[in-house]
Amino acid sequence: MIDRRTILNRLPQSGRWYSIHNAVAERATIRIFEEIGYWGISEEEFARDLAQITAEEIEVQISSAGGEAFAGIAIYNQLRAHPARIITRVDGLAASAASVIVQAGDHRMIMSSAQMMIHDAWGLCVGPAEDMREYADVLDKLSANLADIYAARSGGDADAFRELMRTDTYLTDAEAVELGLADEVFDPPSAAARNTPAALASLPGARPLARDNARNSTGPTGQEDRNMDYATLRAEHGIADDVTDEEIADVLSALGDDEDESATENNVDEAAQEAAEEGGAPATAGTATEAENAALRATVANLTAREEERSRREAAAAKASVRETACRQGQITPNEWAEVWEPFYDADPAKATTQLSKLPHNRIPVTEIGTAGGTADDADARYAQLTADAPTYKS
Repeated sequence: MIDRRTILNRLPQSGRWYSIHNAVAERATIRIFEEIGYWGISEEEFARDLAQITAEEIEVQISSAGGEAFAGIAIYNQLRAHPARIITRVDGLAASAASVIVQAGDHRMIMSSAQMMIHDAWGLCVGPAEDMREYADVLDKLSANLADIYAARSGGDADAFRELMRTDTYLTDAEAVELGLADEVFDPPSAAARNTPAALASLPGARPLARDNARNSTGPTGQEDRNMDYATLRAEHGIADDVTDEEIADVLSALGDDEDESATENNVDEAAQEAAEEGGAPATAGTATEAENAALRATVANLTAREEERSRREAAAAKASVRETACRQGQITPNEWAEVWEPFYDADPAKATTQLSKLPHNRIPVTEIGTAGGTADDADARYAQLTADAPTYKS
């Protein structure tokens, strides 16, 4: 399944067409940036290397024109069978067999402006007419297998994919998501976005840097700040080089301004006093600096905790709203929510909400029955008719 327009003129190569990094870390990376299988190592060796990965999560980064169809299917199945959570990411082009490997991801990403290409299996056959007729049948079966994989992973129709595959169909990032061959278009945040106050505060172990006691004037307003070791701050928190010292200072200022200044001063005084009492000596300039840092660290922790609490409240409100709406519209009963839908919602809120929205309204009658056009009718019969097709749940 290599693009016929390029591969026929390509000279044989040797060596690996993939690389694996941090195989024993919490997260491993596999990069597939060459043709798959051709003239290099086999899918058997790939499977052997994959089995050595003990990471809990594997990201497979792909930019490949494709390769051997059966090798792609084998790699797809090996990744699906691996106990780690698999993330697949299209960096440039995932064509032909490479597009099959993308489907192995528990979460499938396509980078902004990247593309995916799908087409029928093809190959070369040398021999009499009967051999060629048999080979054509093999290719048709292989193409049907590939269409089944696309359909299974996208929730689409295999025959529809089969029609798309009859020509080389190139899909943009948005088209791949629309067809269900990717879950999201991934656009990495800029350096500026990675270093906003919220992003800095959310870094593991984030804390303001220790400052000197020497004060400096910072401009015509006479506003004072502390000297900071920006180089150490950048190294500790991975701040991008294109972020200026002034921008870092603004971030720290924004974090500190969100808390009441008097409370911060009280924390500093108390911490300094405690340190002085423990040491049996007056608080020194160094002790005051440590106390200030402790107060600022507490500020960051407080901000983070408040944001987490806000998120929890919003999530709980959204969950309650989904439940109330579904019950009010007669799509489910409260008992069905508790036994079936709530566990589903807790596992995947977006998917559960979507599936609930597809249930018919008044499946569980909530509108008045028993009268029609002002005359009495058989309420029991109408209720039985409305609930005839309803699924049965255990009580």
